[in-house]
Amino acid sequence: MRNVCMFVGVCSVLAASDSRARTEPPAAAPVEQVSAAEPVAEKGKERISDIAEIRRDVNYAPDAPANLAGAERQRLDLYVPKRDPSAAAADAKSAKPFPVVVWVHGGGWSMGDKRPCPVAPLLVKEGFAVVSVNYRFTDSAPFPAQIEDVKAAVRWVRASAAKHNLDPDRIGAWGASAGGHLVAHLGTSAGIAEVEGASLGNKDQSSRVQAVGEKRELARQASPVTYVSEDDAPFLIMQGDKDPLVPTIQSQRLEKALKEAGVKVELVIVKGAGHGFAGKEHGERVRDFFVRELKPPNS
Repeated sequence: MRNVCMFVGVCSVLAASDSRARTEPPAAAPVEQVSAAEPVAEKGKERISDIAEIRRDVNYAPDAPANLAGAERQRLDLYVPKRDPSAAAADAKSAKPFPVVVWVHGGGWSMGDKRPCPVAPLLVKEGFAVVSVNYRFTDSAPFPAQIEDVKAAVRWVRASAAKHNLDPDRIGAWGASAGGHLVAHLGTSAGIAEVEGASLGNKDQSSRVQAVGEKRELARQASPVTYVSEDDAPFLIMQGDKDPLVPTIQSQRLEKALKEAGVKVELVIVKGAGHGFAGKEHGERVRDFFVRELKPPNS
């Protein structure tokens, strides 16, 4: 099984693989056009709908009980790069499945939404499919419901790979703030039944991925450091040195635990940056990390 890669801090990244048999996916939601609220791929030129086919509000937890509190949040949006029909006919390589990046929004597990997906334009243009995930909030479902939902979304990706031309062996994850904490869990808790949420659906699929983030005030079960092991995927961790919410020691502890386990990890402390920071150079750094760790050579 191929390990996954991951980016931590403001964002988190992971790539994962699984060699187990795959099931037929559920029917796809209809392709929809996006509204003007969606981010543009390049300001003033392209909207995300110009470069991606988009499926909205796909239920990634088909086996969840109908009366499950917060079940309406168990939805994802899928962005798949559009192919040039003429190029596809002329070049067999263009038919290869797309590597996937799962985006998990922040908001302290109490707010936020999968739409708009700020990383979709950057990644779709680079040939990645993007899955933007909502998850249950803590006001309706206490932890570990949040990581169970994100893991269920990853299992949906694998179960649905053939239908949507996704590569089930090349899955990454990128999260902001509280979303970064969840993708870190993805990177370190593969195979841990107590946070898997297998009953939500596609339990024959793996949720193995790698990601970022630890919150010191959370219980042991909620800390990604708890589950670090030698088979975790590579990590890229980024955090601002002026972050008023999460001390940099948290990222340093995760880095130390990963290194001690023999896992490839890079920690980047961004000088002058706070809890949430943006910038073209930071996004491109994460993109390049995904390209390096997820895309096949010469693709």
